[in-house]
Amino acid sequence: MRLLHSILLLILILFTTSCSPVKRIKNLDYLPTELLTKDSNPKLNIFTLKEKPETAMPVIIFAHGGNWNRGDKDTYAFYGKDIAKRNIILVVPEYTLSPNVTYDHQAQQIAACIQWTKENIVQYGGDPNKIFMNGHSAGGHLSALSVINPKYGIDQKSISGIILNDAAGLDMFWLNTINPPKKGGFYDYQSTFTNDPEIWKDASPIYFISEENPPFLIFQGTKTIESIAKTNNDFVNKLKEFQPDVQFIKQKKGHFGMMLQFIWGGQETLNTIEMFVNANN
Repeated sequence: MRLLHSILLLILILFTTSCSPVKRIKNLDYLPTELLTKDSNPKLNIFTLKEKPETAMPVIIFAHGGNWNRGDKDTYAFYGKDIAKRNIILVVPEYTLSPNVTYDHQAQQIAACIQWTKENIVQYGGDPNKIFMNGHSAGGHLSALSVINPKYGIDQKSISGIILNDAAGLDMFWLNTINPPKKGGFYDYQSTFTNDPEIWKDASPIYFISEENPPFLIFQGTKTIESIAKTNNDFVNKLKEFQPDVQFIKQKKGHFGMMLQFIWGGQETLNTIEMFVNANN
């Protein structure tokens, strides 16, 4: 994971130039005091056009991956640049990482980012009525959960769509039941999800699928982690009860490749995202 971040940051430096039509607004506060922790004060970045268009732009909020205990917003400038070039604003929040908090606190922070975006994005050229969620890996989990689990207080009708990129954690109840969470190590699921099966269900977007959900666009790598492949397929099969025409796109890539594709181009995927946004805003 550290190697991945180093590669992404190096490429960011090489490809970010002064002639870009995109600007990045860095390190904006977005969290209410009650969601801050002693050692963590997450902020967000915004990627938008330098020249504000006459019409307010749709907005994507992107939650980064990293197994809930790793990752940062600054790694994804390459993605922000590519999205903003398509007249779509990208908001990239940080969130407090496990083991300092559980998934629940993280989802609360992502929900707070949604509320902040609704209230503030106009001044950056965005349309608060055209907000989409997006996330890779653990960020896919948090993007979906913060919207479709009612406990986080987001009006699902206020979200125009949810875009999942090889999302992890869609069914933590199933995963933790067959492989009880351990504490420590790279997969420190005990710190993130506890030992309580009821909490595992509360953490699993698959148990909150309903007719109220915004439209989904779901990407999955055919070479991804086995549990991610299974839970994405299970999620889509259940979602089809309410969204029979949901786009479920499988790509011949591994888990990290599903995000790295945007460094090398990823134009087909970006085109699909852009069409999804335009069709649902």
